[in-house]
Amino acid sequence: MKAHAWKCLYHLKKEMNEMIVLLVDDEYYARKALAQMIQDWEPDTIVYEAEDGLQALELLEKTQPHVVFSDICMPKVDGIQLAAHIAESYPAVFNVIISGFDDFKYAQKAIAYKVEQYLIKPADKDEIVELLNAIDGKLQAAAAQGREQRLAALLYEADEVKHELSGLDEPDSYVFAVVQAECADANQLQPVAAEALARCGLDMIAIPDRHYANMLVIRLALNEPLAAGKLSRLREQLNELIVTYTESTGKRLSAGIGGVHQDGANLQRAFIEAKTAMLHRLLCGSGKVHLYSEVVKNSRYSLELLDDMIVPLYPKIVKNQMKDVQETVNKIFELIVELGPSIYALNNACSKLIAVLNSVIETFNDRSLETKSYWERIDLYRFFSTDQIADHITRHLTEISKALEKSSPKVDVVEDIRQYVMHNYRHDIVLEDLAKNTYFTDPSYLSRLFKKKSGTCFSKFVTEVRMYNAKKLMETSPGLAVAEIADAVGFNDCSYFIQMYKKFFGETPGKSIKAKEV
Repeated sequence: MKAHAWKCLYHLKKEMNEMIVLLVDDEYYARKALAQMIQDWEPDTIVYEAEDGLQALELLEKTQPHVVFSDICMPKVDGIQLAAHIAESYPAVFNVIISGFDDFKYAQKAIAYKVEQYLIKPADKDEIVELLNAIDGKLQAAAAQGREQRLAALLYEADEVKHELSGLDEPDSYVFAVVQAECADANQLQPVAAEALARCGLDMIAIPDRHYANMLVIRLALNEPLAAGKLSRLREQLNELIVTYTESTGKRLSAGIGGVHQDGANLQRAFIEAKTAMLHRLLCGSGKVHLYSEVVKNSRYSLELLDDMIVPLYPKIVKNQMKDVQETVNKIFELIVELGPSIYALNNACSKLIAVLNSVIETFNDRSLETKSYWERIDLYRFFSTDQIADHITRHLTEISKALEKSSPKVDVVEDIRQYVMHNYRHDIVLEDLAKNTYFTDPSYLSRLFKKKSGTCFSKFVTEVRMYNAKKLMETSPGLAVAEIADAVGFNDCSYFIQMYKKFFGETPGKSIKAKEV
């Protein structure tokens, strides 16, 4: 990502330090009176003036105003025509009409072009002030929302859709913080956090994280002077937020602050640092603000002691020695907290435990007709303590161990079905019943499996077995009638048996019997 790409975060706020207003009126004194009212309301407001609608069209492009105050009756381009152009080409601009005509047809046209307000001359100062305050509030809200959307785009969207703005000033430095609540929605957390953080008076943007509903992402600008003091105030305010939130909700809250950065290209890195710092709660407890600068002091990745404890787990799980397994898993996480190696070591231990779990799942799949899915990595952001992680892992290890104990060695399902048919062809045989009641699987899957391995479909195989046994009966029991043979090989309908027999052998059962008698 280019270093200048994230500068857009400052653009809207910088714009809103000074409201830009365009006054359009061919009456000189009316225009000047309104300009004075606006300056009295806020001396820093930038006011441009146009004598008619045509001049206003030129200034719209050059000045990019936030608000336009326009008369209706003007030469060249009137106020309604100007309103139509603004609505089409500058939909974000607030358009206010101040007219001497108290005519409903003008008001109707103004409404059609989304005019913010229709005022009657002479404009009342209190009315103008109230209107400006309302517009300013909307502009400030839009600016804040724009900054939030831009920050979210830079953090979460693909490079090709990120905003690319240049020519804007960068802050001297910036830092990220993340706040995560236990069992909460960011929409509930955000207003509480916004109110608490607003008391700092710092330049911050706060947005909900797109991956975790209970996480809030904060970016703080640390422009000089007093950058160190601003960072200290942020930490103090986050500590206060944690205390307030926990007391009011009874839920745990954790926060992490990343390292200070100057280069906009490090935006993602700064964000990850804050998230990594917050994960230190798993080693040091929730209800605190964790600094990345403190977390990186201990960056040890693994501990041989933990590896020695993890290796013997597999045979114990396979043998269903789950009491020993649970004690070992709990001990592993107790040691992690006690020794406090690093978040990286914790994540490494979790990965190795998941590898053990997947090895057991593989053994289960080899032994059973049922197939269990393998586990992905553990998402540490979904836990607030190592006890929760230990319980999570132990629970699933216990489940797979019990399933493994109940499972029987795999059999050749197709061969098993073939043997069943050859021994039970006299009875009614339905593949759906075998699938549901014997093999506990999907009938269509079992049908495909049988055809794939035997080279013929199930119904055809059953017919073949019955036909060969019918032929055998004719040879070994010549006194049997055709109807008796049909019943003996599983046909309830004698005529259907005769039809299938002829199709299979090319002659009727009676003809075969007579041939044997000759």
